[in-house]
Amino acid sequence: MLLQLLSALLAASMSDSSGHWPQAASVQAVGLTFHPGGGTQPTLYPRRLDNDGWWVVQLGGAVSYDVEPWTHFGIRAKTAWYRDCADKPQIFVHLGVRGWIYKGETWSVHGGLGPTLVMRKDWQNLPGYATNGFFGDDTWHGWQHRFLWYGGEFDLLRRLDDRTRLSLSLVPGFPWAITTMFGVRRSW
Repeated sequence: MLLQLLSALLAASMSDSSGHWPQAASVQAVGLTFHPGGGTQPTLYPRRLDNDGWWVVQLGGAVSYDVEPWTHFGIRAKTAWYRDCADKPQIFVHLGVRGWIYKGETWSVHGGLGPTLVMRKDWQNLPGYATNGFFGDDTWHGWQHRFLWYGGEFDLLRRLDDRTRLSLSLVPGFPWAITTMFGVRRSW
């Protein structure tokens, strides 16, 4: 019953009756992480830009794929691989619904929400490590992890041509961290 209802809603809201939905792919570099109030353990952050760990350089990349079957909404799959604040490997995988907050001729703002898995190599063996409450103490094959039903992201897009946009993404992990990514989005 629920599946039939969702199928009917999907079919009724398609923005393109030809069966081809707008799609886009993005490639981004993981840039900076901002810790509101400063980092909880800044001495563990080798690429911090200040003594308190407010700003930390992240090294890595992200790729995403968007499909837009509805007029003002779409679906995004995204993954990122990067070096975290303590220079350990970290990944996330996200699948969520996207919405257009503002869509202008040159600039647009998108936002999204959906399930997200975040994993990092275990920090528990680092000298002086104390949990900040985001990752638990248990590990899975040497990785700390957290699953979020409500993982989100905001994108600021600047139009270059009909199919290409510059993108700046903010991943709000408030109150722990806000991560930025920047790159290019190409649609077809």
